[in-house]
Amino acid sequence: MKIFSPALIRRTCQRALAAALLISVMPASGQSPAVIARIDTLIKTDLGRPFNGVILIARNGRILYSRCYGFSDAAHKIPLQSDEQFVIGSVSKQVTGVLVLQEAAEKHLDLQAPIGRYLHNIPQRWKDTVTVQHLLNHVSGIIWPDRPLAFKPGSQFAYSNIGYSLLGEILEKVTGKPYNTLVADLFSKAGMRNSYAPGNKPIVLKSFLEDSTRQLIPTGADVTFMKMLAPAGGIISNARDLLLWNEALHNGRILPDSLYKIFTTSFSHRDHPTWGPVDYGDGIQIAHPGTLTELGHSGAANMPAAATTCINFYYPATQTSVIVLENVSWDTRDMARAFVFEKKIRNMMVEDMK
Repeated sequence: MKIFSPALIRRTCQRALAAALLISVMPASGQSPAVIARIDTLIKTDLGRPFNGVILIARNGRILYSRCYGFSDAAHKIPLQSDEQFVIGSVSKQVTGVLVLQEAAEKHLDLQAPIGRYLHNIPQRWKDTVTVQHLLNHVSGIIWPDRPLAFKPGSQFAYSNIGYSLLGEILEKVTGKPYNTLVADLFSKAGMRNSYAPGNKPIVLKSFLEDSTRQLIPTGADVTFMKMLAPAGGIISNARDLLLWNEALHNGRILPDSLYKIFTTSFSHRDHPTWGPVDYGDGIQIAHPGTLTELGHSGAANMPAAATTCINFYYPATQTSVIVLENVSWDTRDMARAFVFEKKIRNMMVEDMK
């Protein structure tokens, strides 16, 4: 197994920054050219780690900024491309939330029903008290399917990937279809041709995991693990497709207004280690930086099977998407460093939209 240092990426990136792998930069009305220059400068700045990914910013469907920095394969100095695929981590939860609401609208499941109605193999009695809604909002108290609850369902927030994996199982139970098929059908409606949930086919995806010594280790895309992870954080996509997702989701093309209102309703609250106080809907994070409403999710997949650091944020007031995808999971023991570029880019855009 080859191990690379962030310094290697930084040095090789700096040699390529003159070209910057520029795809397109088109300042538009209401978009300050200054913020574009600030992002360019930011990416060249040493913030304790290099940036290795894709940035896409769009407003009203028009791309304002699209650039790639760094490498798909650092060992062979293969640069990232604008259509590069990434595992999108917890951004996947938006997709699962939409699928659950669609099935609820069709009366195939009841959001207020205990999950034991659909999942009969859970040995714990709490299957008769934890509801589908609890899973959606991270208030179930579930630690693991064969262990007691950490707290009474609905009484507090505790982020739960297990809860979203269970939602994936419920979706398969009520539809009779594999999760990846449900996702494929949904993505087809949004015009997303470069995105999928892992099934049984081999996954060709290059990503890196930063270990405790801050060395980058190539991950191995384990199909079985990725398939299990998909509803919580294992969907694969690219920047352009996530833009299509935002446009479809937030403009009534995959959820009618009544369901979209439920989807974006604040059901629970958390103090996020990166984004501060935020609310949580049915698979989507709801924040209010300044006077803006921010809808979306961040993701940090830091497992041997896949790695990413990413954000996908949408601002309804200006119809702006801010998408940042990296194929490295930076050491999440230092969240400020792990999301340093993502947070600064988000803050720059928020300031520009005021």
